[in-house]
Amino acid sequence: MNDPKKKEKELAAWEADLKRREREIKRREDTVSSAGVPSDDKNWPPCFPIIYHDIGNEISVHAQKLQYLAFASWLGMDGFIYLIGAFSLFLLCVDF
Repeated sequence: MNDPKKKEKELAAWEADLKRREREIKRREDTVSSAGVPSDDKNWPPCFPIIYHDIGNEISVHAQKLQYLAFASWLGMDGFIYLIGAFSLFLLCVDF
């Protein structure tokens, strides 16, 4: 049942798999660092930085306007939905 040779082979295979994964992660980290993506510079949101965010360097110049318009549209829709919700609550609380 508890064959030590079999257990040793399983552990050796597991160790080889872990070493392969470690090499793959190291290769990915090296690729990211050589691409110039900072991994430790967290700058957004300003009150509690958790991620790196730099539109000027990360988004190409011709796509920045599209990115701005997409964000402005999302922000406008979000605000509109908030206003609808607030108005609905106001109508529910007011007796006519």
